[in-house]
Amino acid sequence: VACTRLHTMTQEDATFCAARWRALCGRLGAGEQASAAWWARVSAAYSGDGRFYHTLRHIGQMLQLKDAHAASLADGDAVELAIFF
Repeated sequence: VACTRLHTMTQEDATFCAARWRALCGRLGAGEQASAAWWARVSAAYSGDGRFYHTLRHIGQMLQLKDAHAASLADGDAVELAIFF
């Protein structure tokens, strides 16, 4: 039985996650070069052929959930970084 992607990604998912990554890295003081290099690694990992659930769409959904509960988080940036990794 072949697995099917539960969270099929769109360009919108990738764009949303990339923008969130850049904003997070900016808040954490990471330089643009380091941010871009790490984004290339993160996005490639979540876009791999073997990814059926933990895709950039899933990351985007987790970021939206984090936003919905932002007021109750002691360190929202730490939670956001954890979502990506």
